[in-house]
This record gives sequence, structure tokens and C-alpha cells, in this order.
Amino acid sequence: MIARVVDTLPESWRWTLESRRNGENKSSYSRECVGFCVTQTPAAELNTRREVFLHPVEVERWKSAGVPRRQDEFLRGRYAAKLALGAWKPEVPAKAWHVAAGVFGQPVVRDGNDGNGNAGNPLVSITHSGAWAAALAVDEGHPMAVDLECDDPAHAEILRREISTEEWSALARAGVPAERCPTVSWAIREALAKVLRTGLMAPRSFYEIAEVESIPGEPGVRGSYRHFAQYGVQAYWLREFALAVALPQKPALALGNCFTTINLR
Repeated sequence: MIARVVDTLPESWRWTLESRRNGENKSSYSRECVGFCVTQTPAAELNTRREVFLHPVEVERWKSAGVPRRQDEFLRGRYAAKLALGAWKPEVPAKAWHVAAGVFGQPVVRDGNDGNGNAGNPLVSITHSGAWAAALAVDEGHPMAVDLECDDPAHAEILRREISTEEWSALARAGVPAERCPTVSWAIREALAKVLRTGLMAPRSFYEIAEVESIPGEPGVRGSYRHFAQYGVQAYWLREFALAVALPQKPALALGNCFTTINLR
């Protein structure tokens, strides 16, 4: 189920999605609401509106971010996070959410309520690359993470060396174009590292995918991780970037439909 939310700035999109996971009985499944956002709204436009969506503590952090590039990344990432949180819990104003940084730099929601002291238990994942950012929001009991990697010919060869022969073959068999394999593979690994909150600090084989299959009718694949069977992944190669979401195994998240509606495929 997808409900598109349109009250956003130009070049920003958010959706309320439903993640379905098979239960013990194959005829049953559990549902989780997921707020999801993709944005490339120019930082200059976000800057003029920062007081509308940034929590007061976030405003101070933006001011201390230093160089303009880091300020721009912070603004775009926080805007994506607020849109995702708004899709997940629409009754809470964007400015009420305080997305802080944890000890490992991971986003941690410190505040946000609907006027009745009820913020829920949100988990937020933020990613940005180039002029793009994405975020998702979900209940912390259903851990997920997103990663977005813009295509960059200057880094393609470096990323290519990080892919094992087995992983390359698996992605190719699933239909990933050869020129997109490096960024797709990197996004898949980063998504797992984020959901584990480790960063890419272990040997590359630690994050490798095992089984991969194409998603019919979409520029995407779904699969599982070799060493973390409890997690699955959905990954897409889109117009300018690759995007991957790590989520509990047996995922069913209709992201491809989102990308179709905004012509990113």
C-alpha cells in the first residue's frame, strides 16, 4: 500500500509505505508502517526554510557544521528525515522532532510528540550523496536502514575492486547492468552496516550478499546477506544513483512504485 504525500518542497517526495514480513504461518504476515523520502531540493532553498523544519537544537548544530558543503548535507539530510518522520507519524510537526547524533554518528530521535507526550519509538536512517538525500522512519522494533550512492566514474574503479567475483556474478545473474554493479554493491553493504551500526569497519566479506534475485518489472533486486541471515535487502539502480534498504528477512516493500511516480527509473 502506498499513499503519496505531496506537501513538500520542489524536488522532494515522501510516501507512507507498508513493509510486509511473513509470519510463522505462511498464510499470515506482519505489517509495519514505513515513512520514506527522497529529495534533491537545492540547499539554498532549504536554507531559507530551515527554521520551519529544524528543531532548535538542530539549528545550532547546523550553525556549527563548518564549511558550506557540510551545512548543505546536514540540511538536506535533516529535511529528508523530517519528511520520512512526517509520513510515519503525520500528527507530529517537523520542527518538534529532534534528530540527534549517537556515539557512532548514527541518527537518534531525541524528541517529538503529538501534543499528548506520545512520540512513539521511531528509528530513523539518513543517507546523502551528491545532490541527493534519502531517509526512512519506522518503529525501532522493526530495524531498517537506507543507503544512497550517486554514480561517480571517478570512484567506479575503486568500488569495482571491492566486489568479489561471486558477488559480481550474483548481481549480474539478477540483471544488474555491469556499469551499475559497483554502486549497487556498495549501497547494499552500506545499508547493512547502518542497520548493524558498525560502519564499514570489518573485512568486505563480512557484508557480502548471498542469494539475489530480480524484482519483476523493476530496476531492482532483492536478496539476503551471507553472514546475517536475519536481514534481507532490496536494491535499485536508478537514473543517477543506486539505493538499497536493509530490513528484516523476507521483505516486501514497494519502493519500485515510488520511483516510477517521480520518473527516477
